[in-house]
Amino acid sequence: MIKMTTPLRLLFFFLLAAGIFAACKQEPELPEDPHVPLVNPFIGVWRVDDGAAFRQFRTDGTGGNGANPEETSGDDFSFLVYTGQDVQTVPAAGILVTVSGSGGADTAAIAVYGFTVSGAVITLMPPGGGTAVLLTRVSGNPAALALSNPFIGEWTADWDGGEHGLTWSWKYRADGTAKTLHHEVKHQFENSYITRSGILVLFGGFRFGYNNQPVFGDFVSGGGSRLTVTEQQSVPSPAVWTYTRVSSAPWL
Repeated sequence: MIKMTTPLRLLFFFLLAAGIFAACKQEPELPEDPHVPLVNPFIGVWRVDDGAAFRQFRTDGTGGNGANPEETSGDDFSFLVYTGQDVQTVPAAGILVTVSGSGGADTAAIAVYGFTVSGAVITLMPPGGGTAVLLTRVSGNPAALALSNPFIGEWTADWDGGEHGLTWSWKYRADGTAKTLHHEVKHQFENSYITRSGILVLFGGFRFGYNNQPVFGDFVSGGGSRLTVTEQQSVPSPAVWTYTRVSSAPWL
């Protein structure tokens, strides 16, 4: 039997304690998604141009028009805002897409506007170079959206587009942003989205903002874990998507 001197005893207990500490120590958990909810600059009630009309944008992704601020509580349209790749503060510029109508994607009215923000005024640039529209804030403040729809969560999806492989990952968030990964070509990027009356509208990177136009289609639920989206736009070529809900989709 080896007789331990005092220095050896101290070293032994130090190493033992260090081993126990190392075994018990856990690395801090990293967040599942580093995304910070997008602060949407449109939330509130606005005077349109000279004040003959007013418009309200709400955090549930819907909006209303009226002849005065009190009449803007209707559900006249839905909207999304795209500001690039995962912007985390109130954006100074971006794209606003509005969707109105209560039918399918083939009859929905979809409009795309560029916008810039300067204090309490937002300037909308209509498609085709029309006259700019000025929105002047009457009430409210920028805030993140809090959407409620069957897309929120993570999915794997196959499409019949056939370009660069079939499989995608999607994460739809309640703030109206959507993270996506096209597996085979390793394209991982951010989009924005909105749903209205069984319609999904997407605007963002690559094909989802081609020629400054959104992708849109009708969706149907196959139960809580399945969704099918049938696109209706003419360009890019419409695709059919089959979504399967997962607890965590693959990401880069």
